[in-house]
Amino acid sequence: MDIKKLVKLDKSFIEEIQTIAPVKMFQANSPLFYEGQTPIVAYLIVDGVVNLTKNKKIKTTLRSGSLLGVKELMSNSPSSMSAEALAHTKVCFLDKSTIKEIIHTHTDELGEFFKRICELKAS
Repeated sequence: MDIKKLVKLDKSFIEEIQTIAPVKMFQANSPLFYEGQTPIVAYLIVDGVVNLTKNKKIKTTLRSGSLLGVKELMSNSPSSMSAEALAHTKVCFLDKSTIKEIIHTHTDELGEFFKRICELKAS
């Protein structure tokens, strides 16, 4: 996971994704995935904070609109960092089939956005 390549979505994309994918509110600090693990979903932070850590040290803090884990999910590769959602954070879960469905069924900006993201991540 390259911190320089993190993706941040605007409010209209966040609202549209929430109608497609499940949203979960974490009541306590909860790991999303661990360093070296291949995520089984990508995550969109709807509201709240997620810390990215490496060797148990915080490298960056992500907030609403941040999308993470897409590269690792779509390429089946392990994450170079761990991610932890802090208490009261709302996260949208995007599995591989949901991302592919968005690409193939949404001919609007959202579909094009995910298509470009997946093409970038593959290279």
